[in-house]
Amino acid sequence: MEALAALKEFMQGLPKELEKKKGDIKKCMLMYDNLDEFHYKFQEDEEYEKMWKVYGAPIEVVQTIDKQ
Repeated sequence: MEALAALKEFMQGLPKELEKKKGDIKKCMLMYDNLDEFHYKFQEDEEYEKMWKVYGAPIEVVQTIDKQ
């Protein structure tokens, strides 16, 4: 019961934490935009995956919370 209550409290706090991270995410995406503008090619495809993970992570968290 306590674990469930703690999990619920944690999940309720996540949207607020995402708001705090929004600035960091925006800066990160701006860096990726700058690299793209200069036609920088990553050596590994994994870097492209990281870019999209940063971009999509907040909505994934919200969707997971909604499902729970």
